[in-house]
Amino acid sequence: MIDRLDPLETAKNIENSYKRYLKTLLAPRNERLARAFDAAIDESRLLTKGPILEITPPYETGTSCRRLIEEGVLQPDFARVGFDVDRPLYVHQETAIRKFAAGRNLVVSTGTGSGKTECFLIPIINALLDESARGELGPGVRAILLYPMNALANDQLKRLRELLADVPEITFGRYTGETLDDARKAEEEFRQSNPTERRLPNELLSREEMRDTPPHLLLTNYAMLEYLLLRPKDIDLFDGQYAGTWRFIVMDEAHVYDGAQGSEVAMLIRRLKQRVAPGRALQCIATSASLTGSVRNDPRREAMEFAQNLFDAPFEYLDDDPARQDLIEPVRRTYQQISDWRLTGEQLFAIRAGTIRLDDVIPAGTDPAEALHREASMVQLKDLLSSGPTDVRVLRDAIWPDDEHSAEKLDALVDLGSRVVDTTGHPVLSARYHFFVRASEGAFVSFNDDGPRIFLSRHEVDPDTGRAVFEFGTCNRCGAVHLAGDVVHQEGKEYFRPSKKFDASVNWLVLADSDGDIVLDEDELTLSGEDAKSGQVAPTTRRLCTRCGVLMDAAAMACPSCSDAQVLLVREHPRAKRVMERCTECGTQSRQAIRRLRTDVNAAPAVVTTALYQQLPEAVDEAAEQVGGGRKLLMFSDSRQAAAFAAPYLDHTYSRILERRYITQALRDPAAGDLELTVNDLAILTREKAEKAGHFPRTAGQIEIVQAVNQWISGELMTLETRQSLEGLGLMRVALRRDTPLSMRGFTALGLTEEEGWALLNELVKTARLQGAITVLDRVEVKDERFAPRNTRVRMRSTGSDRARQIISWSPSGTGTTNARMTFLEKVLAELGTNTPPGKVLEGCWRLLESGGYLVSEIDRAVGGQVYQLDHTRFGITNGANCQWYRCDTCRLLTAFSVRGICPNSRCTGRLRPFDLPAPEDDANHYRVLYQTMITAPLTAREHTAQWDAKTAAHIQHDFISGKVNVLSCSTTFELGVDVGDLQAVMMRNMPPKTANYVQRAGRAGRRAASAALVVTYANRSAHDFAQYQDPRAMIAGNMRIPWVPIDNPRIASRHAHSVALAAYFRHCADRFDQYWTTAGDFFLPGPGGDPSPAARVADFLTPVPEQVADALRVAIPAGVHDETGIADGSWLPRLVELLRSVEREIASDVEELERQIQESVKACKFDLSARLQKTKETIIGRELLGFLASRNVLPKYGFPVDTVALTTLYSADPVGRQLELDRDLSMAIYEYAPGNQVVAGGRLWTSAGLKRRPDKEWLRYKYRVCPTCGRFERGAFDEQAPCPSCNEPFRAVRTMVIPEFGFIAASDTREVGSMPPERSWHSAGYVESPGDDIGFYDWTGPGGVKVTARAGVRARLVAVSEGLGDGFQLCGWCGWAQPAERGSRRKKHKRPTDGRECGGPLEKVSLGHMYQSDVAEFAFHAVPYDRDHEGNWLSALYAILEGASYALEISRDDIDGTLSWTPDHRRSIVLYDTVPGGAGAARKIAENVGHVMETAVKRIRGCDCGEETSCYGCLRTYGNARYHEQLSRRGALNLLTLGAG
Repeated sequence: MIDRLDPLETAKNIENSYKRYLKTLLAPRNERLARAFDAAIDESRLLTKGPILEITPPYETGTSCRRLIEEGVLQPDFARVGFDVDRPLYVHQETAIRKFAAGRNLVVSTGTGSGKTECFLIPIINALLDESARGELGPGVRAILLYPMNALANDQLKRLRELLADVPEITFGRYTGETLDDARKAEEEFRQSNPTERRLPNELLSREEMRDTPPHLLLTNYAMLEYLLLRPKDIDLFDGQYAGTWRFIVMDEAHVYDGAQGSEVAMLIRRLKQRVAPGRALQCIATSASLTGSVRNDPRREAMEFAQNLFDAPFEYLDDDPARQDLIEPVRRTYQQISDWRLTGEQLFAIRAGTIRLDDVIPAGTDPAEALHREASMVQLKDLLSSGPTDVRVLRDAIWPDDEHSAEKLDALVDLGSRVVDTTGHPVLSARYHFFVRASEGAFVSFNDDGPRIFLSRHEVDPDTGRAVFEFGTCNRCGAVHLAGDVVHQEGKEYFRPSKKFDASVNWLVLADSDGDIVLDEDELTLSGEDAKSGQVAPTTRRLCTRCGVLMDAAAMACPSCSDAQVLLVREHPRAKRVMERCTECGTQSRQAIRRLRTDVNAAPAVVTTALYQQLPEAVDEAAEQVGGGRKLLMFSDSRQAAAFAAPYLDHTYSRILERRYITQALRDPAAGDLELTVNDLAILTREKAEKAGHFPRTAGQIEIVQAVNQWISGELMTLETRQSLEGLGLMRVALRRDTPLSMRGFTALGLTEEEGWALLNELVKTARLQGAITVLDRVEVKDERFAPRNTRVRMRSTGSDRARQIISWSPSGTGTTNARMTFLEKVLAELGTNTPPGKVLEGCWRLLESGGYLVSEIDRAVGGQVYQLDHTRFGITNGANCQWYRCDTCRLLTAFSVRGICPNSRCTGRLRPFDLPAPEDDANHYRVLYQTMITAPLTAREHTAQWDAKTAAHIQHDFISGKVNVLSCSTTFELGVDVGDLQAVMMRNMPPKTANYVQRAGRAGRRAASAALVVTYANRSAHDFAQYQDPRAMIAGNMRIPWVPIDNPRIASRHAHSVALAAYFRHCADRFDQYWTTAGDFFLPGPGGDPSPAARVADFLTPVPEQVADALRVAIPAGVHDETGIADGSWLPRLVELLRSVEREIASDVEELERQIQESVKACKFDLSARLQKTKETIIGRELLGFLASRNVLPKYGFPVDTVALTTLYSADPVGRQLELDRDLSMAIYEYAPGNQVVAGGRLWTSAGLKRRPDKEWLRYKYRVCPTCGRFERGAFDEQAPCPSCNEPFRAVRTMVIPEFGFIAASDTREVGSMPPERSWHSAGYVESPGDDIGFYDWTGPGGVKVTARAGVRARLVAVSEGLGDGFQLCGWCGWAQPAERGSRRKKHKRPTDGRECGGPLEKVSLGHMYQSDVAEFAFHAVPYDRDHEGNWLSALYAILEGASYALEISRDDIDGTLSWTPDHRRSIVLYDTVPGGAGAARKIAENVGHVMETAVKRIRGCDCGEETSCYGCLRTYGNARYHEQLSRRGALNLLTLGAG
């Protein structure tokens, strides 16, 4: 059993596993190409980086709390608090306590694990003790401790229980969504959750208790604080008899309040202060990770500005006056770098092995920690790391040069330093390893005279030889090499180039062995659903020049331009395809028959995660009894969708590998020996292995287990994944049992031996077996995804295929077709030199199988005769290790049967050679290694994102902490300081958007473990990820940008104004009428007798606006937005009233529609349906009121600040739909929730079926047009005949844009998440409709003399447009059903998304849009004329500047975007804009820092690995700009940014 994570060995295993995986992805049958490809992978330093070691020196200590008591800084009673008053405080803690006690506002910026909590808890508790000593500590809140998430508040609650156990006069309580109302129920829950703890009298457990006697310390999160300010029942926390007690506001993890979220929380704090302390100052303290990343090189004053905006309170930092420095920074302990002894390598290894102790090798009486601080290797290691995180190769070569055991010594030294602690409890070495893995962009080859040269980065030209470069992939079955690219026409010639388009259709060339006919495999045509006629669209045979890439006729033997260059015989497929599903060389047809080396965002991270999980130690507590031995791993993704898909995908892929591992173990079980097992024998032994490993839940029944294992075994007998299967890899032989005598005279008459006859028969039978024409074990369901793409019952007969009935023909029966059996038999007969017709031999083999009892027959009346399947009971299974194997010397196919050394792989001309399976440590095949060496540790993965409701998310979190869930796939939910136990590793599936995100996620690992932790990060194919991957050390070191808190966003301010007004209305109704509302139905539906709803009465209360509401708005809402929000002139009120009316109409409409459906289902006696509809109605009217108002943009919603819409899942038959809350900002929703797109949530796949309708309102519609030449956007009234005023070219046809402001609706049916990612159409664009108002101009002159002016603008009008597959959407005007429009598609009948009834409503073609105002940064280039032939230069520069701004200023790319535009004087310009409506301050910062942004952009473009003539995901490409990939190049960006060539 693994007892500790070995970071260096784990990183090595991850690297080896990833490289083996890449080599296994492609298997070229060209031997020289195969060797060059494998060598390129093995030798590449591009694919991984690290491990990089980081140490965190301990903090310097100062005085103790006892000394502070003696000095009078702390109260004498403070000794009763549960702090160790004799333990020295850190210097920064002492400084914070003294300053806070002196009344200063503070920002504590000291990083993870620095004891930030003590910096505010000690002085606040002391202040309360002082108040108590004066006899003034009555009920009432004194301090609010505000956290970004519940889990952090829960951690603090546990801490307060320890600290205040002996201080009963100080009360505390956690008020979050998890807090129960009733005091008795809350106490019962406490006792159940904490059976060994006593309830403290000063902890208030329930909302009821806190409302009666508000606690002195109130713990909550910002979303709950919003609710508390609104709800009348919570008034006594702020007003009433306990008013005026508030003194302190604490904001933990304050660095997360950046941009729009910072704006939201800053306005919330202003409202809180106005409510609890009008006209009075509260003392404020923010704790944060290290704030050192300043964009203006003044981090301290920039941090003060951040705090001032966040709290609306004074903060300052004067360099020459320590008393006026409100920023608390850490002071690190320094050690004298003196060494006086050295551990030998043998001693290091012995200490790690436990055979000796450290005390045995240090001088007697010496403190182990002090001795280790002076050990020579440790001193040298710390010295090397003092300058920052460092690659371990540098470290070990410096400390132990030329030592082959240096890696093991470094691991042992770091492990020892992590375990030995000093007298203060700090380890000698607080260390963490970081390891990075990079996605691949494809495999590229240039065919040079001395052999193929492989590139793993995008090139079009070999930089050394000038030869053409081609992207290649291979056939999964036969290894035929396929080139993917575009045919480019130049000077009357056709050239083949790597495609610049992402995920688009490309042209395909196949390297052909000969110019013979293509293979049309009848089996494949029958089962794939494609008829022979469509398959006969023959590729054209041509010649390809390897030097210049020109395509020629097949008759050409030399290139006219490159007479001495090699030319290759190729087949050119007639049509461009995104994914090639058919191989012309072997006839295979499957979902991804031809694979390219483009690692996606799921499979490759799953490979890395699997390798990491395998190295994790089991839990050491009761969790060890749980699945997978209680192993735990946090897995982060930035996208909720990515996190939601990653969990079931990892579950699926890991389980498939583990299943094959169990089968391998069963084959090697001593009970099997050298015997030939039956299929049932194998199932029994496999079940034993799986049960021993704890694979199945304890609740699983025996029948359920038998069914699952039978699925595995039957799936393995008929899998088409021959390059991943046990049989295809030589670990399992499947052969016909010879227990029935068969006459082999027919074979011997041909010249074969009897053994060769059996081998031939087995190969022929295998071709039918792998197509699925075999019986299955009991209870096996072939519709299961594991049998894809043959999710059907396949049968066969001697001749005559039937596509509709999925019947294959043993002998080919179609014109011009063949099958694998016939192809192989023809090769065998040719080798034997016999003229015997192969069809006759094939018929004889069928009769032999039939007479030998190998076939099971049945009557199928639909086809008028008998059909057959192979009988699985007549097959024997043997451990592959006990068999002779043969491998083709060309296509490398592996088989246990050799007939004269002929390769059975279609038309392959290679020869079979005896092959010995390599030992796992020498094996290059990823899957074969796993199947033989994988630790049988099962895995359960779950999604933990904001798509779950709070209750479900909390349950999943608890299951992870207790060990019931091994891998938690998170978005940002576990990023902050949540203590989830002993985590030794963290996996990030992409580079986090900001340094702060990386530091927080990395900090989840190693919080309690007495060993160095490991953080593994996978860099996706994105410019951001690849840029951070180039040099991740700054990110590891934690140099994070100080957050920006803009307070001038009118859209956000308006919702806070609504909150102030509604809070007053709720209090008024509670005080006057004793009315309270908790659900949307209570508030929005009419009262008894048709009385107006409470929502409808809001206007009456606010007309005229009560003076206290008007005063509160003037104080709480920043003065700078009073005009735009309507506070200055009162226009905010009619907007709020109309918004409430709109929501009321929406609910009334939904309820009316559901009641109609309920009545219809009852009449039709569909009582199950009516019950489900009734539950849906109850869900709609029972939605929690305040959360519902936030989701409808009435109140602040802190996850999505503005314009939120939902994808409704309530109409689904799946009960999971009622647990989900799928919300998106409208600017993203028009893409993610667009009709036809799929969304993963709750382990299910949901499909958007259309737009949600409102019977009382119409969608807003606008006419618009776009210039296809320069991208100019126009909306509204225009002369349709007028050309573009910018470039004088004609506009594209006028289109209609619909604003889907009521949201989207999901289809009623759902599916399980499989191995294929959700289907998405992403044809999108952003446009600048109006440039906005100028607020500043900033100039920059580049080294090449290029002059640029960056204009900062506000209130620019922006438009986002979603066009489906490119031609918009077909939208029903009656029911809202919609689907992506396809050119040439006909009008389609459809069903209403809400109830599935037929609808004959009119269809119109529309685009989806969102219009909003935001901040912009417009870049204008001086003296650079626009040339439309150089549009690619401008586009390239646009994305270079976007990525440069993101990297230089640490702005998430999701928060900014850009487009090309025109200045008022019709000069071409580049516009970057905030994606948050109203602006979040990013664009303004970009303009202010134009020099830093431009220089970073140029540096990044110059430093990329791809060729200048192209671009890649490391420099310019993103998934969002896919339609421009053909035009993007590094050279184009550099031409504009450095030379001014536009």
